[in-house]
Amino acid sequence: MLLSTHILQEIEVLCDRVILINGGSVVADGNFEELYAAYPAAERNLEKLFRLLTASNAPTPVAPKTAAPADASKYLPPESSAAPSTESSES
Repeated sequence: MLLSTHILQEIEVLCDRVILINGGSVVADGNFEELYAAYPAAERNLEKLFRLLTASNAPTPVAPKTAAPADASKYLPPESSAAPSTESSES
């Protein structure tokens, strides 16, 4: 299941992995333990983590070693191989 929300408290309760996006760029991708270990200044708080990573003097985002790059295409429905024809059958 994919959940998209701005309510970070929902994420902490409902999810086991998070991708934080700011200005269209992924700033963090991983499970909570990995992210909190990588950014101890966030004090195990997702909102503090987001603010830390999106501040004007934010540290360069470091993806946890076990995190795979975010690939949104895996969440999209498969493309239909039978596209509707645009040709007319009348000649």
